[in-house]
Amino acid sequence: MRPSHYERLQEMFSKVELFVTRKCQLDCSYCNIKLVNKRMPGELSVEEWKRAFAFFKRMGTSIVIVYGGEPLSLGDDLVELVRYLREIDLPYAIISNSIGFERYAQKLIDAGLRNWSASVDSMEPEQFHTDPYNKVRAVSSLRALRWFKEHGVSDVVACTTIHNQNLEHVPDLVRRLSREGIWCIATMIQGGLQADHDYASPKDSIKELLFTEKDVPRLEKVRSELIGLIKDGALLDWAVCPDYMRIWSNPLVRDFRWHCTRQPGMLKVDADGSIRCCTGRRGQIVPKYKVWELEDETKFDLILNDFQRDIALCVGCSWTAEWACEEMAKKDRVLFEKIARHEVTIGAWLNKYGA
Repeated sequence: MRPSHYERLQEMFSKVELFVTRKCQLDCSYCNIKLVNKRMPGELSVEEWKRAFAFFKRMGTSIVIVYGGEPLSLGDDLVELVRYLREIDLPYAIISNSIGFERYAQKLIDAGLRNWSASVDSMEPEQFHTDPYNKVRAVSSLRALRWFKEHGVSDVVACTTIHNQNLEHVPDLVRRLSREGIWCIATMIQGGLQADHDYASPKDSIKELLFTEKDVPRLEKVRSELIGLIKDGALLDWAVCPDYMRIWSNPLVRDFRWHCTRQPGMLKVDADGSIRCCTGRRGQIVPKYKVWELEDETKFDLILNDFQRDIALCVGCSWTAEWACEEMAKKDRVLFEKIARHEVTIGAWLNKYGA
């Protein structure tokens, strides 16, 4: 029997990632996505985002990742969106720099906040970070994660970017956060080569953070250490499975020539409601569509065809996380979605499929 339109949507896009705003109070040198203290033209209103969230619910989306920009810059509108996500029972994660979270923290709790995620690249941010923006963000993130954990938020997550300067810090970070009941999602440094890679940082701006061939033994050593932590019950997600860190021994990745051959299994949405080609790259063709146009069955195949055309225009990047997630979802969607919602640890994957 031919699958329904919603079944096709769910199969194609099991996960949604969206920039709820481009506005941010920081001006980090490596970030291209933010607009300092101003919004992107045409950013969606609260009611328009509710329309999009309702569509994701009908689509059977496993989880919606909400970030920016800085979600907290929406103020009380973010509180309203959290309340609506609870009402329709749509799983989500909110990724924030957490600066000024205290102003809205109790309101978010009262609205039924289920997840708070924040960037933490070291447990000693005041010593580790030299960039003033990174230092403020890191200190605020740790404070927010601990506050929300203490006040009953069920899913509290540190988002860690693994790069050349913090690689050996990561196992200690995972170990210490796990003791506090805080999850860690660790992903590799991301970068892109062309102008419309607006989320992936330009290669030249992050060259001191990138790995080279001589770093492969270091990556393997840390990877083995993280696998040991997972087997001991550490609350770690994604960093080691499937072969995620090992991918960095591939010259295509190190040289920013990784190229998707098909539309990844995650739907990406920009702050104006337009469909993005991928997380790192807005694209040149698919942004002409608003996300709810996917619900129109008569347009669906046309949009998918335009995805493929847009993918073909990409010259490459270093971001393989989407590929890793897609491979896991194809192999075992049920377990993949449980891990994504933090119902089980990545250790369940290692126990079933190995490292």
